[in-house]
Order: sequence, then structure tokens, then C-alpha cells
Amino acid sequence: MIPWKIGIIGLLYYFMKKFFYLLAALPLLGLAACNDDDDLPSVDISINYENGVQVGNTVYAVMGDTLKVTGITATPKRPNRKVEIGIVNYNFDGVPYYTSLVQPYPCYIPTEDFAEGNHYLGVLMPIYEVDCTPATGFVQVNLKFVSDASEIPTEGATTSTLSLEPSLQ
Repeated sequence: MIPWKIGIIGLLYYFMKKFFYLLAALPLLGLAACNDDDDLPSVDISINYENGVQVGNTVYAVMGDTLKVTGITATPKRPNRKVEIGIVNYNFDGVPYYTSLVQPYPCYIPTEDFAEGNHYLGVLMPIYEVDCTPATGFVQVNLKFVSDASEIPTEGATTSTLSLEPSLQ
């Protein structure tokens, strides 16, 4: 029943009360619209690099050269899907090293700044695939810095692209 006889103040009070009840119910409607489907992206990550040689799961670089990550791309494993990656964060031996904001997400690692031997490069990025829940992907690249190119194994050596499957969260 609308309190017409109370006057304009009563009308405002009546409609404001209804408005606040509806406003209080909005978060519940928003929760009903959430999708709890954990369909994570299914992608392969390709890392293109220069001044390095891949042998197995390790990228070798000669001390004094700059190991260049020239680009990172994501390829969907499902047909007819589009996938994108966001800002890429690089970690060198577990320490934040560089953040690349713009595609193709380059990073330069001057090897003379680090000790000779085994290291790793962690690559952390958001991954977005159509019809999937957004996820954070992580790949780790094993690196080995050597003093001379003759120390790099030649058997099974490839250059320029490393393909990895990210761990997703």
C-alpha cells in the first residue's frame, strides 16, 4: 500500500526504502551470474631467442654475448580458438628481472653480468583463451652460461625457438 495521504515526504521514504532493498539484492544477482567452470586455457608457449643454442631443455649462451628473448607467443591446442597473453614478467634465478609490457615481449640478458654456470629464466604471464577462465601461466627456461662456444654440445643443438607447455593457475 502506497502511503498517498502522508504527503511527498512519505512517498520519498516509501520509494527510497524499496530502492535500498533492491540495491542490497544486487550482489546476490551478481553471484548468480558467476561461472565456476575451471576450464583453463590449453596452450603451448613459444619463446624466440637470439645468441643462444638449445640442447635438450637447456639454452646455452657464451659469456660476453647478450642472450636476447625476441618474442613470446601462445598457440592454442584447441582448434578454432583465439589466445592472447598479457604483460610478461621475467625472473632470473628467482629474482624479478624485467617486465615487458608490449608484444612481442622482448628481454635482453647480458651474460657478463652473471656468473658462469647453470641459471634459469622464469617467465610469468596472464593467458586468455576464448571461452576459458583467465589463467596465469609460468614457464621455466634452463640456461647455462659457458666461457667458450666450444663448450656447447653440438649433438641435438637447435637455435631460435623453444616450445614449452606452461603450468597454469
